[in-house]
Amino acid sequence: MTLYFLKPKEIQKSLMLIDIQKDFYRKKVRNFFSRKYKKDAYLLGSGSEALYSVLVSIRSKMKTKKVLIPDKICPVVTKAVIMAGLKPVFVNTDEKYRMVGNVRKISTKAGALIVTHNYGYPDDVENMKRFCEKNSIILIEDCAQSFGAENQNKPVGVFGDYSIFSFRILKHVCGFVGGVVLTNENFYIRTKEFNSQEITNQLIFLKNLISSYRKRIYKTRINSFPQKVSNKISLYASVYFRSVPMIRTISESNAYLIHYQLQMWKKIIRARNNIAKNIIEAAGEKSIFGIEDLHDAKSSILSVPIKCRPSTKRHLTQNNINFYDELNPLNQFTIHPAKIFRSYYTNLKILTFFTDPIFYQKNEIDSISEILNKV
Repeated sequence: MTLYFLKPKEIQKSLMLIDIQKDFYRKKVRNFFSRKYKKDAYLLGSGSEALYSVLVSIRSKMKTKKVLIPDKICPVVTKAVIMAGLKPVFVNTDEKYRMVGNVRKISTKAGALIVTHNYGYPDDVENMKRFCEKNSIILIEDCAQSFGAENQNKPVGVFGDYSIFSFRILKHVCGFVGGVVLTNENFYIRTKEFNSQEITNQLIFLKNLISSYRKRIYKTRINSFPQKVSNKISLYASVYFRSVPMIRTISESNAYLIHYQLQMWKKIIRARNNIAKNIIEAAGEKSIFGIEDLHDAKSSILSVPIKCRPSTKRHLTQNNINFYDELNPLNQFTIHPAKIFRSYYTNLKILTFFTDPIFYQKNEIDSISEILNKV
C-alpha cells in the first residue's frame, strides 16, 4: 500500500459500498491483472490465503509433498505450506536474499518451488522457471512484496505456473485486506465474503491511521509506526489466518480502494523507489542493497533492509524514525513450535524501513543517516 496516495475521503467513499453485492470494482481489479499478466485472476482475502489456496489446489498434482522455499522468508509462507499438509524444504539464499545460485545444488525431487522477490528486488526467476520445467516442478511466484517489478523486461508474476499478490496494509497497493491468484491452470476454491461489520472495522481503522500520519507530517510528531499500530495490525492479521485458514474474497469496498490505487500504480512505484534511493544513500555500506541494485533491476521497493547495531534501534525510536523489526512477524504465530521458523531471520541487527512517502520527510532521512553513521 501507499498511505500517501490513499486519502481518507476515498476510504469514506468505500464505506458506502459495504453492503453492495454487485461485482463492479472486483471485476475491474480482475481485469487489470488479467490484461497485465495474461492470466486468469482470482481475488481472495489476503496474500496468505492466496498462497494457501494455491498449495491446496496443486497438492494432488505434485510428484512429492516437498516445497522448496528460501531460508529467509516471511513466516506466513512457511505456515501456509505446513497448513496445506506439505513439507517445507529450505534453500540457502545469498547475502541479498536470492536463491537462484543454490537451486541447482538441491534435490530435484521436490513437487513445488516458491520464488519470492524479497523487498521488491526481483530474483532471477527466468532461470528458476527453466529449472522447474526440466524437473517437472510447479513454480509459484510470491509477488506480495514486488508488485510492478520486472525481470528481463517482463513483470514478475508472468513466470510462475501460479503467482500471488497481496493487497494488505503496507503493500504497494492496499485494500486493507485482499490478495490475488494468477494462473492459466485449473484453479477453484470456495470462498466466503467478509461481513459488513468486519469491513467497517478494517476501513475505519485504516482511515484513522492515515489521518494520524497526515497530522504527524503537518502538525506534530508521533511515535514510530511499529510501536504505535503493529499490535492492531497483528490482531487483524490473526483473524484471517489462524490454524485453519478461512478462505475469503474481498468486498466491493476493498476492491474500490485497490482499483483507485491501481490507476496510479506507476506513480506509486516511482515515489517508493525514490524514497528507497534516499534511504540507501543515507545508510551507505550498512544497506544490504546498493544503488546499483536499484538501477540494475527494475525494482519496486517495498522496504529497505539495513544492518544495524543493537543500540541503533533505541536511537531510532528516540528520534521517532519509522522502522520495522524483522522478528516482529514471529509474534503473530505462536500456535506452532518456533522450530518451524528456524531458518527465518535470526539477526536482530537487521531493521527494515518501509518506503511509503508518508513515513519519511527530508529531515527524517537526514536523521537516519546521522544515527546510522554515529551508532
